[in-house]
Amino acid sequence: MKKTIRTVHVSEATPETQAGIIYALPQTVLKIRVDMLEVKTYRGPYYRFAEKYLGITGVVQENKTEWFLTKVNLETELEADPDWFFVVNRDNGRACCKALFNLSDEKLLVDINQLIMQPDKIEKDIYPQHPQGLLYTDVGIYANKVIHSDTLYKTILTDTTFIRIPVLREQSVLKTIDEKAEEAASFLLDIRERRVDLVTGEYDFYPEETALETGLKKMGELENEYLSLFIGKTVEIPHSFEFYYIPKSGEIYENIELLEYSGQGIIREKSGKGNMVSLLIKNTNKTRILTEYNQRQLYQGMNIIYYRIPDMAEVEIQDQGKTILKARIPVSQYGAVLSMPVSE
Repeated sequence: MKKTIRTVHVSEATPETQAGIIYALPQTVLKIRVDMLEVKTYRGPYYRFAEKYLGITGVVQENKTEWFLTKVNLETELEADPDWFFVVNRDNGRACCKALFNLSDEKLLVDINQLIMQPDKIEKDIYPQHPQGLLYTDVGIYANKVIHSDTLYKTILTDTTFIRIPVLREQSVLKTIDEKAEEAASFLLDIRERRVDLVTGEYDFYPEETALETGLKKMGELENEYLSLFIGKTVEIPHSFEFYYIPKSGEIYENIELLEYSGQGIIREKSGKGNMVSLLIKNTNKTRILTEYNQRQLYQGMNIIYYRIPDMAEVEIQDQGKTILKARIPVSQYGAVLSMPVSE
């Protein structure tokens, strides 16, 4: 075979060999997405009277926040390996060989020109800024004040004696929280009673078509709103975290701490006291025999191009030491770099 094509590692390129097609061997990047759920629980303003007026026990006594891991996702991407760039040209120094790089469709080679365009910058708010608290605006159907009547006496002096005359005086006083809770509970029970009467046909009329469905829906919404005054409300806030990791060539086992969280949220500086989400990677080293077989020299390769066969890795994502995702994936940089004979 006539020596017409030269492949040179970029670190060994000379002015005579720089004019050619540059390509790179691929390396695998792991993209891990972790979905968390922040659950905020707010106690109701009438929580102390839930059992007294509604017979409900075990309601929330204090406001609290909890975090839960809900989902993990693992993806792989390919990018150029900066340690494996090559220049391919003719023996006379002229550029050549574009047809050789059809192999990139099989991910054996990566054309560096395809890596120039980068995606636009993506900004994503992970934490909500100043989440608003809950306002219980619908706390009753009557006024917040009640009229109390007291009997007073006015003393009048007559010609011979003093006479006490009763005088009725009205004054405005604030309802106690107990009174307002009793009123809300009474209205809640009244909604339930009216709903039963509506469904069982106790009224003189019966709603037709969608009127019944709409009425029951609105009554259900009202009931839930008043019920939350006693049992509290729960707000769920989803969060997503993305991590990129490049497995290291030559490593057999890697353990990477992705994030640490507790009931109060994400721990910014890992302390080991919270729940740890970890990434574990094990190189199965199945291409070791190929590496030993191919005693290559990267200085001057005539009529060959270099490519890489990925090796398999066992990947686990763990939460508190418990495996929640396990997969086997090919990792390019774990594999062997081999040479392929070519001619133009």
